[in-house]
Amino acid sequence: MDVRLDNKNGTPVAPLAEILSDLGRQLQHKQDAWRQRLREDPRQFGAVEVLTEVGQSQALEDACKKSR
Repeated sequence: MDVRLDNKNGTPVAPLAEILSDLGRQLQHKQDAWRQRLREDPRQFGAVEVLTEVGQSQALEDACKKSR
């Protein structure tokens, strides 16, 4: 079964495994950028640390466990 955006002729939504894989790549890229930011200016730790709180939500952890 295909899921599409907008209507039956709209753009198909990618399979869940593909979406999760893409999201993982995006997060890895962000983590690399945050590490680089901290190497360049360790005083930015407070700003970067706030971003990690989003990734530590119970809902996100539960979703990750279900996708395995």
